[in-house]
Amino acid sequence: MATLEWLLVIAAAGGFAAAMTAGLDHLITDQTASPPADTPAAHTAARIHAARINDRSVEALTAVHAAASAGDTQAAVAASARLERLKHACQDLPHQYPDALTSAAWEWQPIALPQPTTTPDVGRWVCSLNGQSS
Repeated sequence: MATLEWLLVIAAAGGFAAAMTAGLDHLITDQTASPPADTPAAHTAARIHAARINDRSVEALTAVHAAASAGDTQAAVAASARLERLKHACQDLPHQYPDALTSAAWEWQPIALPQPTTTPDVGRWVCSLNGQSS
């Protein structure tokens, strides 16, 4: 039962992430097409780009869990490959925004649960940024 509850939680988070991704897609595409020259704008563009990666990682992680629960190995492998591409996109951000970032790390962020559970490794992947001083 705990696994089913977690799938519902992850699915809800994935739905929210999908809605946010669709809503911000045009804005982010404009921001990332040509990184701004001034540092504050570059910091903002880098954070928006990282947020987009984070949203997509929730979707991919949700797909991994759903495919694993359904026993669909092919879908689980495809979703895991998406997570790997997102990891590389995160790690590439300092090259795209050299004036704004010193590094970017792909990190597992645990999620605190409101009640005790037997579900291990509850969390999500996030792209954490370290910026230049402005």
